[in-house]
Amino acid sequence: MPKENFPAQDTYHIDKYMIAVVGLPASGKTLLRNIFSQLDGFSVYKWGDYVKQEIESRYGEMSWTNVQRFTDEIEMKDKIVVARRFVSSVKDDSPFMVVDGIKSREQIVYVSYALQRPVIVISVKRDEKERQGEAEKRADFDDSVDLERLNLLRKIGALDVVNFADFVVNTTGCSIEYKQDSCHVILPDDFIAGLHEALSWVFVSDSFEGTKKIVQKAVVQVAEQRGAKKVEVKMKNELD
Repeated sequence: MPKENFPAQDTYHIDKYMIAVVGLPASGKTLLRNIFSQLDGFSVYKWGDYVKQEIESRYGEMSWTNVQRFTDEIEMKDKIVVARRFVSSVKDDSPFMVVDGIKSREQIVYVSYALQRPVIVISVKRDEKERQGEAEKRADFDDSVDLERLNLLRKIGALDVVNFADFVVNTTGCSIEYKQDSCHVILPDDFIAGLHEALSWVFVSDSFEGTKKIVQKAVVQVAEQRGAKKVEVKMKNELD
């Protein structure tokens, strides 16, 4: 719908939002966080950083064993323990606060109310075989126990929360490959389309082509910040 068909933005009383990015490990949430980090008016946070702080404050180090202990001994009894740490740590006036990897409805609701920010939930989905392959490739400390990790996430409600998302972004087919000082990126149209639905909802983009340009620019900026001198971004439909 053309932007001029909407009421003027200054007629709304809401000027700050929370964008909760949810999804399975290695589904592509980091890609969205990196894109959002380059957009004006967006601040980004990784929920796992606050989980890590909470675990280290109790058990001394972040390990898979301690993640399990924390879930069973603490989080199952107090589902917003990490949310309270997050809220007490964040002082942010940006229009859009992006929280990558928040785990449950209880956490989302608590943070949204505590910070007085209406929440928009974006679920990131990826073909399961591709997701598993990405997990093996990146080799985070808990990627080797993916099945156990999924069972743990199910226990705290992280697999259920994706069903309540306002928007779905499919990262299947997305590819980012670094080679020495160059970076080659492939982004499917489906990925752009899903992201466009969310960005158009908050008036950041008013067309598919506009979203494509926003995403391409953001991806190039992230790659250059990581040292790439040459960045090539292609849409997957351009290769088919």
